[in-house]
Amino acid sequence: MEENIKNTDDISIEKLVSQISCEPDKYKHLRIFLHRDRKINYKSETEYLMVTPSCFGKVKILNLHVVDGSIIIEFVDCQTQGVGFVRVDINEEKPNTLFINWNDVKNIISSDISTFFDNSELLEFDY
Repeated sequence: MEENIKNTDDISIEKLVSQISCEPDKYKHLRIFLHRDRKINYKSETEYLMVTPSCFGKVKILNLHVVDGSIIIEFVDCQTQGVGFVRVDINEEKPNTLFINWNDVKNIISSDISTFFDNSELLEFDY
């Protein structure tokens, strides 16, 4: 399958991103890479929580390809180290796969943990 992906690219991922930037309303459904505060730099930010109808887990994105009207996302599962592929149809109005930036997940958890600590009863030492 990997050989097929490399040889049948219709357009580059950069061209697709450029098209999405020029016509954001037309491609709203392709906002599958979610970040809380800003746009994601898909070249440097590679760790995500991948959520599908049947599973979820932390993955690292290895590569993106555009083939025959679909985005092929190659990833490695961070727990099992298994490599997999997800195909997202460019024209599908409701994609089944979402990728949530891993830094956002960590920030949400750490801010949630910090609210559990009550510092009001800490002892003050007089020297």
